Amino acid sequence: MPPAYGQHTNAEINSQISDSLDLLNSILSLQPAKSTAGGKSIEDKTKDQLEKLKAMLPEQVNIVMLKHKMSKVISDGDPLTTVLIQEVTRYNVLLDIMSKTIDDLCLGIIGDKVITEDLERMMRDLSENRVPIFWSGTYFSLKPLASWFVDLVARYEFFTEWTAKGQPHVFTIGYFTYPTGFTTSLLQKFSRKPSGPAIDLLSFEFLPKSESIEELKDNLAKDGAYIFGLYLEGANWHKDKAHLIEPNIMELEVEMPVIHFKP
Repeated sequence: MPPAYGQHTNAEINSQISDSLDLLNSILSLQPAKSTAGGKSIEDKTKDQLEKLKAMLPEQVNIVMLKHKMSKVISDGDPLTTVLIQEVTRYNVLLDIMSKTIDDLCLGIIGDKVITEDLERMMRDLSENRVPIFWSGTYFSLKPLASWFVDLVARYEFFTEWTAKGQPHVFTIGYFTYPTGFTTSLLQKFSRKPSGPAIDLLSFEFLPKSESIEELKDNLAKDGAYIFGLYLEGANWHKDKAHLIEPNIMELEVEMPVIHFKP
């Protein structure tokens, strides 16, 4: 039992979940490549799945137009604008790769293109609800394909809205492919103030907020930024007293409130 080793009860629950997932993944990898008589083959199912995914791909932001739109802001030296352009560029590269590999595999299934070993592996990943290796290099994620795709759309919508409506009041830090670049840009922006210190002398003060995202939508952070999307594992957060407490049983992850990253 975990208490005998000085651990929380959740440690055993987490271990059981991990073992169960490993077992289910092993069972899934052993499924036959062909369906039984009367059902669709794996090729037909994959083709239907690819067509649905292709239709759900978000419309890309035009980088040239975005740079032109942000040219005045860039000349004013706002590092966050540079981060926005870099993030949209990385996601556009991912969407291009997804679109091309989807088209290639569809052509291979109907016989108009040779199915390479990589495309065959991609087809197997899709049938097992795993993210193909082609698509997994932009950012780290452990989500299965269905959840990963929904997350991708939400990520891109965040940056699309940023380009259309301007800097958000609350940033979801998990949507950045390079979060360190974003946090560094906050320090750069602060250091470029007339009385700002050198960036290498700066660090962050992390101030949890009692207000919700909705309540902060009319309050842009004067310095730094309001950050959302961080989680606790192995602990809980006391919202009223603003300190760590023991986690509840069966509550393996706890969403943190909005945190002010203040230089």
